[in-house]
Amino acid sequence: REYDLDVFQIVAVRDFNFGAMENKGLNIFNSAYVLADGKTATDTDFEAIESIVAHEYFHNWTGNRITCRDWFQLCLKEGLTVYRDQEFTKAMRSPAVARIKEVIRLRTRQFPEDAGPLAHSVRPSSYARIDNLYTATVYEKGAELIRMLRLIVGDESFFAGMNRYFDTFDGTAATIEDFIASFQASTDQDLSAFALWYAQAGTPAVRAKGDYDASARTWRLTLTQTVQPTPGQPDKKPLRIPLRVALFDVNGAKMETRLGAAPATFEHVVVLENASSSFTFKDVASQPRASLNRGFSAPIRLADDATEAERASLAGFDDDAFAQWEGLQTIARALILDAVRGGAREPDQARLNNFVQSLRHSVSRAAQSDAAYAALLLYLPTVGELILDVHDADPSAIHVVRQNVRRAVARSLEDLLLSVLDKAEPATFDPSAKAAGRRSLRTSALSLLSSLGDRHEGLISQAYRTAHTMTESLASLTALSNIESDAFDAALRDFEAKWKDAPLVIDKWYGVQATSVRDDLRERLQRLLERSDYDLRNPNRVRSLAGGFSMNNPVAFHTADGWGYRFLGDLILKVDPLNPALSARLATAFESWRSFNAPRRENARAELDRLSEAGLSKNALDIIGRALANPA
Repeated sequence: REYDLDVFQIVAVRDFNFGAMENKGLNIFNSAYVLADGKTATDTDFEAIESIVAHEYFHNWTGNRITCRDWFQLCLKEGLTVYRDQEFTKAMRSPAVARIKEVIRLRTRQFPEDAGPLAHSVRPSSYARIDNLYTATVYEKGAELIRMLRLIVGDESFFAGMNRYFDTFDGTAATIEDFIASFQASTDQDLSAFALWYAQAGTPAVRAKGDYDASARTWRLTLTQTVQPTPGQPDKKPLRIPLRVALFDVNGAKMETRLGAAPATFEHVVVLENASSSFTFKDVASQPRASLNRGFSAPIRLADDATEAERASLAGFDDDAFAQWEGLQTIARALILDAVRGGAREPDQARLNNFVQSLRHSVSRAAQSDAAYAALLLYLPTVGELILDVHDADPSAIHVVRQNVRRAVARSLEDLLLSVLDKAEPATFDPSAKAAGRRSLRTSALSLLSSLGDRHEGLISQAYRTAHTMTESLASLTALSNIESDAFDAALRDFEAKWKDAPLVIDKWYGVQATSVRDDLRERLQRLLERSDYDLRNPNRVRSLAGGFSMNNPVAFHTADGWGYRFLGDLILKVDPLNPALSARLATAFESWRSFNAPRRENARAELDRLSEAGLSKNALDIIGRALANPA
């Protein structure tokens, strides 16, 4: 839709709580998300800027020209606009890479929210402070609902519905019901059941089981869904879940099959509407290997009965990039979690060797055509993600096993990783997606090599000294933080001297230290907190340290003795009188506290109790009160 003003105006502000705000005629931007060049901003910064500028521009229609009738409809403008900016990113960059990054953000930010005491529906039924509902559920999960709606009704009906929505509600304040009705007029699908996604909190867990009948040449897929209770919603109803499905034979050939009365095709969409349903695929010539939830068609936690050998084989020939990546992720997740549950420090060696061999094959192939995708294949599930799958979690134990997997990958792929670093990057900054992909793969290589201790310390230090871009500088600095030596501090001193007059860059300097897992981290954080340039009135600076530590360093934040909780609690007490919205956002770091083992739970509970009695703002008390409330 065409912009209706002659000029798209932006003002950049250093002290701003949000990324940006879509004020009609003059958008307000956090300076971190609009001021950038190759020397001071990373490729991740550039991607975020591209996305946020698009987001605020798209808000002209989904937010301004059509606004919300009331705050309960917040997801109507935010979830829809996130979907639109995500589609823009896919048009500008690799669609597969963009989709995987969306899934990573959803799993690391929204899934924990859905699994804890702060869980709420995409359209909440109540709220204490609306500031506290600008969440991953409203934004990221809200976008996933739009994506599922498109899959259910089909592209033609989807775009007809979008046009009807724009034409009908231009200049009005709309509701979710208005939005869904715009699509109902273009499809024979009954969308009333789909609306439950907006009302019901929680992430569905779907179990898939396949049964092959050779004589009938059929394969029956049985899907079963469950949703755990969430605050205020102890009883859950089945959701309408669309899954993209393709079948492959043992040689990797995609199978053309029939489902119901539909004509034969290579890919199907099945829609699970009940607690359990079965779908029979016909003309299946041999025992298939199923590629399920392709493209992450639904925001669910999926489990199936495939073996690790079958997953690895499927990852080697699946033509859906997300499904390839997900197959390897699933194997890595099982390797780490099985060891943790068994009290071991390392995974089963035979399984680990098989995984590393499969990973090498996939990365070697991808590196030739899409370096950004190859970098994502080297990504292992984070400690924060894995916590969701462990009862009475010990983040330190998960970290130890995960680090041993990283070392095994680094040792096995060492020659490949070194060859990536052997290819020097041009001295002139290239902002293209292809160049950013190369730098992303170099970042992954540096990170993995740093897991081998001081073996490649000299190489990584050299990479820091010869870096031409902020992406390369920060990648090598972060890699050095993984090595217990003086090289990290030497690089930090150099970085600070070079960029001391650039506040946005110094924010990164704070952040790389706050997210490090080092023996001296506590003393380091205390020193940083006492610096004169750690300004509690500046949200970016506060987040660089406090947010980086509490949100992105679960091993150090969730220590058994509770030091991390007390450190953050002390900061919240200082920030709250200055910026209640920011203190409330920091308090959300406690959202998963019930997931941990007894010592951590007790210490987190003690800190939340202390904060609840400290006379904090309504914003902060809303988050703390919900965190302390009895679970559903």
